[in-house]
Parts: sequence; structure tokens; C-alpha cells
Amino acid sequence: MIRVGIIGAGRITEAHLNALRELSGVFVTVAVCDPVFENAERYAKVFHDLHIYKDHFTMLKEEDIDLAVIATPNGLHYKLCKELIESGLNVLVEKPLALTYREAEEIVNLASLKNIFVGVVTQKRLLPLYKTLKSAIDNGKFGKIYLAHLSLKWSRPEEYFLSTWRGTREMDGGIIFNQAMHNIDILDYLLSIVEVFAYGGTFTHNIETEDNVVGVFKTKSGAVGSFDLTISLSDKNMGELIEVFGEKGRFLYGTGRYESLTTFPAFLNIQDNDILINNLPTIEGNLHKLVYSEVADAIENGGDSVINAKNVLHSILVAEAIMKSLQRHETIFI
Repeated sequence: MIRVGIIGAGRITEAHLNALRELSGVFVTVAVCDPVFENAERYAKVFHDLHIYKDHFTMLKEEDIDLAVIATPNGLHYKLCKELIESGLNVLVEKPLALTYREAEEIVNLASLKNIFVGVVTQKRLLPLYKTLKSAIDNGKFGKIYLAHLSLKWSRPEEYFLSTWRGTREMDGGIIFNQAMHNIDILDYLLSIVEVFAYGGTFTHNIETEDNVVGVFKTKSGAVGSFDLTISLSDKNMGELIEVFGEKGRFLYGTGRYESLTTFPAFLNIQDNDILINNLPTIEGNLHKLVYSEVADAIENGGDSVINAKNVLHSILVAEAIMKSLQRHETIFI
């Protein structure tokens, strides 16, 4: 059994706990800690036999843990990852791995030196839909890919930013490293982005970071693409959209109001069940269950994984390149 301790008891922790409960034959969740002790207490009332702490130092000292999970504000990921690796613990960290490429690379190098597994919650890579798409792209089934597009149109009301860390450069990272990170990661994982140019700004929120970003990119294969990202919708989320155009077919997958636009080439042989899991509520732990199954295999069998931190490094580089382009008003070559 892999014994798990979770650092951070915010909303996403519920997804972790639900997933771990579903995989009780492999994992046992022993403890959760949070400096806001009431947050940890709330979960202890629902998930029985859960030990709770106010800080991770005490939790790690008093509990026998094999895997430490980081579910804290983004700006804490780098420091905590280093501490946990130095302690000899395997680590699973919510996205992003870190807020800069330098920090992410340092984590990866330290994990390699200590022979420690560090995984990142990049669950889109594990979804049947994207695994099928990745295989088809890599095996040339689309022929020459010439165009791609990513769209994320969300609403984030002012109440969302009442948590003092949200919308800050130091602790949140903004729309690029927070809200859109999963989308940037899967796009880069599929196509390998090598060049970006972006415009953006803060239009509707009283925050440090951008709430609207648009841009263009080139991929390793020579395809061109564009992206538009917003958290400024006035009512509710419209959804997300990802498109890949090739000589032999067009892949378009949309959620929310974009769902009706979904189109797959016949050669992908996409089944309804391949899509169904994408639409299940994150908080119920369905997507995190895929992540934990991947983590268990990596820890127990020592194999590589697509969610291994070293394999997520490039998408951090792409996110950072978008930020640099916004700041410098120039094309960034990756």
C-alpha cells in the first residue's frame, strides 16, 4: 500500500481524496494538513480516519508517508517539491510544476539525482480521447498537420479573487499558469510548440495578472496555430475548444457551448465512452483517479510516465515563453 499525505486542503483536495478512496486497494490516505486548520477539519468530518495537521513539517514527522501530494497555491510548489524530494519522498504536485522554467528544471534535476518520482497532475494526457489523438499524430495518420487552435472562454467573478493569493504573480501565475495551464500543456504535448507571440492585458479584474491573452505559435513540425484565453465572461463559462487540422482529417473537440462543434476523423475510431470521462465533474475525482493509477505504476514498477515532471518541463517552457512575449512584445523562440 502507498501511504499518502496531502499538503493543502482547498477545493481541489476533495478530488484527490475521492480518487484515493476509489483506489483504496492501492493507496491509503493517512493525513491532510493546511495552515487554515478549519479546512483540514472539514475533510476529516467526511473522510474518516484522516489525520489532520496545521503544517506539513509536523505531518511528515509524525506520519509514515510514501507519497506527498502538493495541493497548495502555485507559488509554493517549487519550495515544497524541493523539501519533499530532499526528504526522500515521492511527490505528486498539482499543476503547474513551478512558475518558472528555471525552478521546474531544478526540481527535475534534483529528483533525478535522488532517484525520486515527481508527478504532475496533467490529467488530459491520460484521457482516452487525447491518448488516441497523440498516437494518431505521432504515427502520421493526419498526414501533414498545418493548423491548430486553442480557445478557453471562462468566467471568474470578483469573489473568486477574494483569496489573497489568486491573481498575483508570485503565488498564482495568472491565466497562463493557472486557468489555461492544462490546455497549454496538452497542446504542447500533442504538437511541441517551438515559437510564440502573444498580446494580453488585465481588462475586467482588479488583479496583477492578465485576464485576457491571445497569441500565435509554430510547432516543431512546421504547423501554425493560434490561441485565445479569457476569464472575463460576464455570466458563466462558455467552454474550451481544441482543433488540429491535417491533410487527412480534422480533429475538433469542444466543451460547454462548443460541444456541438465536436468533429473527429473516422480513422480515430472515437467511442462515446472515450469522451464521457472528459465531462465528469473534476471534484468527484474521476480524472485524478487516472493520475493516481499512473503514479502507482511509476512508483511500483519504476517505469517512465507522461506525467513525470521531466516530461512536463517543455510545457512550462511554453507557458513561460507566452509570459515573456507579453512582457517584451516580441516573438519568443523556444
